[in-house]
Amino acid sequence: MFDLDSQDAAAVLGVSAATYRKRLSRARERLRAFMRTHCGLISADAACRCHRRIAHAVATGRVRPEALLFAGRGAGRQPRTDLGQPVREMEDLHRMAAIYKGHPEYAAPDRILEEIRRILDAGRLTLLRYGRS
Repeated sequence: MFDLDSQDAAAVLGVSAATYRKRLSRARERLRAFMRTHCGLISADAACRCHRRIAHAVATGRVRPEALLFAGRGAGRQPRTDLGQPVREMEDLHRMAAIYKGHPEYAAPDRILEEIRRILDAGRLTLLRYGRS
């Protein structure tokens, strides 16, 4: 997700590269399984349930019809600028990762890795709160 290789991602998370790869594999499979059973766009055998979930999502504020995050990006349209906090955070993280990838000889000091871990554990990033129960 952040364009880190398994060694770097494992170091950030404080686990072995093999553990990181296994967790990533399991997460991808869970996502595939969910999409295969819940999304008619992915599998013709899956009944689309979106129409049954929209009213609840709007009522709880998870979807705002006046500010759809990913709709309306057809050919010739300008990207939206009101993407919401989680999307902006993800884009910022991608930009930061690109800087470090552009300088492969740079080794982040341990204090930088510790700060990244502290930020991830603190729950300050909106995007990390999605999907947690």
